[in-house]
Amino acid sequence: MPKDKRPALRRSITPSIPLKLDLHDAEGEFTAEFKLCLENGSMVRFEEKSGVNTLAQGPLEIWAGMDARRLSALLWAAALAHNPEYDSDEGLEVIRSYVTDENAKQVYEALWDAHLASLSPERRKLMSEIRAKGKETLADEDPTRDPFGGQAAPPAPELASNPPGGTSGPLPATT
Repeated sequence: MPKDKRPALRRSITPSIPLKLDLHDAEGEFTAEFKLCLENGSMVRFEEKSGVNTLAQGPLEIWAGMDARRLSALLWAAALAHNPEYDSDEGLEVIRSYVTDENAKQVYEALWDAHLASLSPERRKLMSEIRAKGKETLADEDPTRDPFGGQAAPPAPELASNPPGGTSGPLPATT
């Protein structure tokens, strides 16, 4: 294509956020790496799989109502722009298998960062302030409560071997 010609269709993809998951299966350990972005197309795919109307939700309600189904659907949708090989029901199931109790918080934080990266600077600042205020409010109300919204659990007993993965902890929720 000549230098002065542009393609007829030009796709806009928001900045991406890297996510590296250390996983294991019956064959051993492996790593899944994604570049996540939450542009409008991603949100449409998320709505199709989750039934959530993202435009009708308040600014943080999609995050506050996060559960395993939503978290894995949002991860799948955010990964598709750079990982089209997962664009199928089978791909969604594979990505769902990657989300574990060990890495759910890591996945959530990467998705939150991808969400912030997709916003205008003004909206990004507002969303960060709202979330920070929610964490402060939760900590003030109950100091045993995890800042991500889950009830702080007692320390887990040490395991003979620590399986690979991200940090573990309660699934975050914000108000």
